Amino acid sequence: MESEGNLYVCNAGGSPNVAVFPPGGTTPSLSLQGLTQPTTAAIDTNGDVYVANRGSQPSILVFTQGQATAYRTITDPLIQIPTQVQFDGSRNLYFSDNVTNVSEIPHGSQNAESLGLQGLTNTSGIALDTKSGNIYVSDIGHNPNQVALYKAGSTQPAERLNQSSADELTFAPLGHTGYLFVPDTVSNQVLIYKAGSRNPHLIIGTDLQYLIAAAIKPPGVP
Repeated sequence: MESEGNLYVCNAGGSPNVAVFPPGGTTPSLSLQGLTQPTTAAIDTNGDVYVANRGSQPSILVFTQGQATAYRTITDPLIQIPTQVQFDGSRNLYFSDNVTNVSEIPHGSQNAESLGLQGLTNTSGIALDTKSGNIYVSDIGHNPNQVALYKAGSTQPAERLNQSSADELTFAPLGHTGYLFVPDTVSNQVLIYKAGSRNPHLIIGTDLQYLIAAAIKPPGVP
């Protein structure tokens, strides 16, 4: 979800696309095309849409706001099975990958750089705390599956949150406090952690099946 309130929903099956829903809408206003297996989308500060795309030619596709066709395709040896894309406050692009773990494409660069995070087996998703620089990483290859917290600049996990199974992660400030939203694909609950806490602050049950992601509506959006 972006600041204007549009919701981006990745459809990996059937006819792969990213459906764009306007605020309060139940029908897409636009469908992003040319994708093989989109997993997540992230919005740059200038409105460009970056989509992690799996398949025979794994890549990150970039769309101009309001356009259905990508104007740029990012490929790199570190992009093999991309799972989630996120921006920090300086417009650096981070992405998680089942094979190569977590990498960064610095703003203005064309090349990805591995963060060298240790202790990961099968990286499924990431969330950035842009205020502290901390990174949360879901590791579905661990036994039990976990979410690992890496402090800014560190390659070793500072904390691990035991979790049944988490794919994509979301970090958002609510008031003056940051919260990590962890969708659990086994229990279909959303576990909400205060920044720096090991135990859930709140657990939200759902009637969904295979819950993999959560989006936070920005303040002021109807």
